Amino acid sequence: MAPLFLFDSFATAWPAQLQPPQKSNITHWNIQELAVAIRIGFDPLQLEAALLARKALQPNHSINYQILLCWLYFNQFNRSAFNAHLQQLRQQAPTSLEIRTLTLIGWLWADNINALLSAPSSLWRNENQSQLLQLCRIAFDLKLNKIADAKQKLQAWHGPLPLEACLLQAKILSKLGDEQAAIALLLPLIDKAPKNLRLYRQLLNHLIDGRDGVNVLNVARAALENFGEHPELLYHVTTLNLYQRHPGLARRSVLLQQAASSVSITPINIGNQITSYEMNGNANWLEHLLPVVHSASLQTDAQFHSNLSMQLASLQSTQYPAHVLKLVDGLVQMPEYHSFAAAGSGVPTPRPLNNRPLKIAWITADLAYHPVSRFLFGFFAASAHKRQHQHTVISLVEHGKDSSKDAFTQLAAVPVVDVSTDQNEHRVARIREQKFDIAIDLSGWTGGNYVAGFLARLAPVQVNYLGYFASMGLPTMDYWLGDNAIFPQCHSEWATETLWRLPRPFLAWQPFEPLPEASIEVGDPPSGPLRFGSFNHNRKLSDATLRLWAGVLNAVPGSRLTLKAAADADADTQRLLRRRMIRNGIDPERIDWLALTKGPREHMQQYARIDIALDPIPNGGCTTTCEALWLGVPTITMAGSHYVSRMSTAVLSGAGMDEWIAADAAAYIALAQLHAETFKELRANRQQWRKRLQASPLGDAADLMFHLEQAFSAMHIEKLSSF
Repeated sequence: MAPLFLFDSFATAWPAQLQPPQKSNITHWNIQELAVAIRIGFDPLQLEAALLARKALQPNHSINYQILLCWLYFNQFNRSAFNAHLQQLRQQAPTSLEIRTLTLIGWLWADNINALLSAPSSLWRNENQSQLLQLCRIAFDLKLNKIADAKQKLQAWHGPLPLEACLLQAKILSKLGDEQAAIALLLPLIDKAPKNLRLYRQLLNHLIDGRDGVNVLNVARAALENFGEHPELLYHVTTLNLYQRHPGLARRSVLLQQAASSVSITPINIGNQITSYEMNGNANWLEHLLPVVHSASLQTDAQFHSNLSMQLASLQSTQYPAHVLKLVDGLVQMPEYHSFAAAGSGVPTPRPLNNRPLKIAWITADLAYHPVSRFLFGFFAASAHKRQHQHTVISLVEHGKDSSKDAFTQLAAVPVVDVSTDQNEHRVARIREQKFDIAIDLSGWTGGNYVAGFLARLAPVQVNYLGYFASMGLPTMDYWLGDNAIFPQCHSEWATETLWRLPRPFLAWQPFEPLPEASIEVGDPPSGPLRFGSFNHNRKLSDATLRLWAGVLNAVPGSRLTLKAAADADADTQRLLRRRMIRNGIDPERIDWLALTKGPREHMQQYARIDIALDPIPNGGCTTTCEALWLGVPTITMAGSHYVSRMSTAVLSGAGMDEWIAADAAAYIALAQLHAETFKELRANRQQWRKRLQASPLGDAADLMFHLEQAFSAMHIEKLSSF
């Protein structure tokens, strides 16, 4: 029997407009009713059983049931079953419209560009008469990055767009950098296609990439209610658990995804899997990844390599230099790198000032309530009307309602340029056309970074500063800016940049409105026994840290340790952390767990629950140490050998509190014992730490900006003299 022409009548119909089968028994449904059931999202297991049974019982119609099975497997992302049935169909009726369409869909699904490019024209026959073939053509255009062609074809579409066309339109908007428009397009469609897994999957991608915290959790919950822990949703579940600081739940979902991949072709997000372990405090495991993990394609998983770079740096790993240099070399070899490396006016060269001020670009992916943004806002707010040079903030990522862009635009003479929606070539050209003399990278290898842009060079002088804790490894990054505490004279950490030491602390903590820390007062001290504490991220709670803190608790009988590294809703994280504590000598019964807060003000108020903060190793605190001092809590730290393990050292030294800096673990424990003897005096004088900070260089952001501008002038002169 010839294949049944079902696709354009059912496969592109809106599910909400189809009449569900009226017969209660699925075994009595005819082939059209089964096709409708697939489209509206009926139970896939029951549909599969019914179609397989019909295929066996009605061999004359088996090809039609196999077509529907392929369509069902495509909708459910069952690649193995789809490929197996499609292979049989191509042997039976390779020229039929349905099977040609399925062939193209299979290649698009597998990203088999070579097969699509070499496909005979006969495969596309009757394209103008088939909506699905037209959709395949648009999807193919997007695979080839022919955005204009795909957009033109959708604009020329006859009649209302089917769901699949809307999904392609949203992908176009995403490729153009407008995630909010993609979200606005797809979000209302859930009511019209409430059981469509592809819609939920793609919408969650846009919500996560667009940082839409308002809608993403509701959509994720609806997806889980409709499809359970489907392998194609586990990536999103993991991402959201990581976002909500539920690393224990995140680890569970990545393990489920890995299990699913062992029985079916399911893509694994290695980056998420590694991050879930790192956020559970197992970062040291990352030095023992299999070679196959390191060989993951840079083209398809650049974010994974970037995350791994950051994580290896946080461990002070000896693997970091080789990994980051290999990554940089890979970026240079990518075809798209060469297409934008010469964008705009080409590679910038230094220009004489001729009595003009320097033009300085501060480039960040974190223009939100993020440590980098908070520090930077203080620098500019304190130095208003005192700056000698022209400063511009370049925003790489749109943070939606969480953006701090408005706060920066209200500062005197600090414009904000948003390049978040620009494609690479346009972004490079747009930054270069501003003819900046200095470009400051505030992101490093962290999320949303613009390493490729700095590698291509955005300004004659490029500086690694504040937002990253290791060398960038870029031949085009000229300087790494710090101070004598972060870069002691004996500093031997690997770096490709020239170290530049400021004659004062390399940062400043001077909060201004509208930052909530600007108006919050030092809270009353806790009561009862001495309370050590740490509000550092769970990923910093290494085994070495737990062993060190076990030594502190053993040395100070009766003391307690207050932590807020895990959310109350994630019992898995606490359970995993408790096990690690026991293995490292800490009695979990001496731990007080604080809930993660909804907002920064509530977070600040929780510092009233601790007397002395303990810095983790080797990845120490920085913002948390500043916050603690500001809110009446001194911090004990141990000076390490790398930037990442000397951040609190720099903060405390800048505040004139060198006596709180230990040289080794024994000295760290001894400091805890020493201050435990006078903890009642600490409680009675909590205000002293804020006053001490304010009176120190650490509390003088205007002075920091003065010295930064002096440093930038000297860097420019040095670069100019080399040309």
